[in-house]
Amino acid sequence: MDLSKLRGAKGNPGEIDQSPPASNGAGDKRELPSKSPKNPKSVTETNAYKQGKAGIGQFWSNYVHLLSNYFSRMSRSDQEQLIVRGCQVVTVGCAIVLTTFFYQFVPLLIRVFTLPLFIVGSWFVATKVVSPIIIAQFENKLNPPD
Repeated sequence: MDLSKLRGAKGNPGEIDQSPPASNGAGDKRELPSKSPKNPKSVTETNAYKQGKAGIGQFWSNYVHLLSNYFSRMSRSDQEQLIVRGCQVVTVGCAIVLTTFFYQFVPLLIRVFTLPLFIVGSWFVATKVVSPIIIAQFENKLNPPD
């Protein structure tokens, strides 16, 4: 096989190389894999991906089912306490992330006093404002009051 035509050597562009294909030294001829219609176009079309996705989906649905069973077996006060704690974690976490955006721009003296007040204020808002709203939204999923 003449590879000089691939490198841009001068020659007749219409001329076809009639030499036999080169072997790999072992005497066998190997062909490059061709693009057949059976080969997937992307990773998401492979059987391994589909089986993995189905397995993860099954795992997630089992986990959600386990959590819903555990939540339904709790008492009403425990359910409300769990919701309040979750609201506190999320609200205080959002407040801390928000403060990191502005922390460097605030003078040091103001930072010392306002950062703790901001965190305590976010805890108060989570406890007195956000959690009653969430409890009201989930009223139909909570156990009846004791």
